[in-house]
Amino acid sequence: SCRARCANKPCAAAAPCKMFEYPRTLDSNRYCVLCGDCLHACLHDSPQMIWRAPASELAEIRKPVFAEAVFVILLLGLVIAEVVRMTPLYPALMERALLTTNVDNYALVYTLLFAALLSGLVGLALLAARTATRDWRAALSRFAYAFVPLGLGAHVGVNFFELAAEGTRSIQTVIDNLRVPLTLFDLPPKVRGSIYSSDPVLMLWQFAALALGLIATLWLIRRIARQTQTRALPLATFAVFVAAAFAALYALPMKPGC
Repeated sequence: SCRARCANKPCAAAAPCKMFEYPRTLDSNRYCVLCGDCLHACLHDSPQMIWRAPASELAEIRKPVFAEAVFVILLLGLVIAEVVRMTPLYPALMERALLTTNVDNYALVYTLLFAALLSGLVGLALLAARTATRDWRAALSRFAYAFVPLGLGAHVGVNFFELAAEGTRSIQTVIDNLRVPLTLFDLPPKVRGSIYSSDPVLMLWQFAALALGLIATLWLIRRIARQTQTRALPLATFAVFVAAAFAALYALPMKPGC
């Protein structure tokens, strides 16, 4: 945030921002990498770092970009695909797809399924936006940022499993290679991570991360809907649907992804 207390503009003569931003016109931290150059370049201490509540800025974006909105929905699809690959659904789905298409090309079939998943999710998001208002493009551009916390929560849930399955294995492997007589993690005869398994405590952490992301997303949808006088129910329903899909996947036995 720039308080612009200076009469002249010394920041204009300073070294250009690495991200081609200008403090006096900055309306979002989407592209800021927190390098701090603008803070040091100003002779009047006008630019400042301001703490905000998590996700609050996502409801205040004044210049939404449609391409960024679609990218956010695609990120949700990427996380769904990541979780599916860790469950028994993945080999069963690929086997069925190879038999159905009669295509002897694993990479091609996987690519088609992956593209179908992303296209279907974007289509559902567009349908929700169209149900909320006639100007579906503007609605999706504005509301899609609200789904960032949901995607983050789901991704954190995935990484909880990766950390539990692979992190402990890595630590114990390092200890064994150092020939230190210490066993912190009791690895089963089969290498942990090569088989599907379930852990109630781990699932609880995954559901907690997902729930926090969903709550933040619903709060943002409600706030944006009030600002834009748009119906929030269709987009909130889409958010709950995506969260339910993640919850159903988390409930399945999992193994680390490739």
